[in-house]
Amino acid sequence: MPRKKQTIALITAHGWIGISTPVIMTARYLTQQGYDVDLYMDEDDLCRDLGIDRPQLNEPSINILTYPRLKSDATQTPGTPTIPSGDESFVRRAGERKKTYEWLVGFDPHGLIRAACLSRVWNTPFIYHSLELYDREDDLKRLERSFSKQALLAITQDRARADILAGLNAIDRDRIAVLYNTTLDPVVPEKKDYFRNKFALTAETVVVLAIGTLLPEHGIDLFLQTAPNWPNRFALVLHGWIPDKTFAGRIQDRIAEYPRRLFLSTDILPPAAKSIAFQSADIGLVYYAPINTNFIYAGGSAGKIFDFMRAGVPMLVNHSPGMPELIEDNGCGKIFREIREIGALLPEITKHYAVLRENALKSHAKYDFAESYDRIMATIRNRMS
Repeated sequence: MPRKKQTIALITAHGWIGISTPVIMTARYLTQQGYDVDLYMDEDDLCRDLGIDRPQLNEPSINILTYPRLKSDATQTPGTPTIPSGDESFVRRAGERKKTYEWLVGFDPHGLIRAACLSRVWNTPFIYHSLELYDREDDLKRLERSFSKQALLAITQDRARADILAGLNAIDRDRIAVLYNTTLDPVVPEKKDYFRNKFALTAETVVVLAIGTLLPEHGIDLFLQTAPNWPNRFALVLHGWIPDKTFAGRIQDRIAEYPRRLFLSTDILPPAAKSIAFQSADIGLVYYAPINTNFIYAGGSAGKIFDFMRAGVPMLVNHSPGMPELIEDNGCGKIFREIREIGALLPEITKHYAVLRENALKSHAKYDFAESYDRIMATIRNRMS
């Protein structure tokens, strides 16, 4: 515990902080350690309209500061890349606050840029928390690479992603810590009936849940194609937010064709009730399209996997590096390589349901957020001493 009340700043640049588990859990963890937290974030109209912009952190030790969002894309320039105008404006406005921080944490490349610049204003060291692996070789990558080398420490979600981040950013592997995208909260084994009640599903219906950002890169279009061919007692429920209005229309059109097999819920549950959606599922369905390095190596960054574990929900997950270790080695689900395999695997899940469910609940403890962050805190303090 710190000897006196100190403050840590969390610097973000993405709009969906209200559902950004790593940011929310970091803020909660730090307050549990006796720190005050200043959370800096952009105002985002789309995320505000969807109800996912502002986190519900009603703790007196957490101060949320919002700033109007300006365009913050790095441009291709000859020579040394320049700070994106949106980030530069953010730094200028945030830097007007005369604050003393123990350290700063910048999330993802734009948050890192802001934290690195503000560290000079406030004369404070900074940490880089990488949420998504960015592998495009452009000015944003060059800025990320440069500033991550200056960071006291970098954080990412599993060992494979740490190895990749070290290579992409040309930093020493021992300067990268691992923090799985999980939560501070205990397991919630009690089953709920949120979707059964919402859609008037029978007790015999097996709820197969795909949750989160509902876009093709998460397999949603593929699930919609194959689900009507599953055995009759299995129903596909989609729950989450759809940032693409055109794709939202395609989802609605497909559901209209099979109204008793396909279901859509876009209700945003408050953080305290988030687990209800997972507790109301019988089987979790997870897919990451191999469209880039970040998705190919989703692994420990896939927060929904740990949420399904926490609720004791067996999973079907598409094959990618690290997923067999998370799912099959832990005995909490099955891996599929082709979408057409799902229909045959679903009855296999129900056949061994009790064992898979128990293994999921037991596995959750292996990825404890607080234990991982305790080690990170020890490293930070050692490097600051």
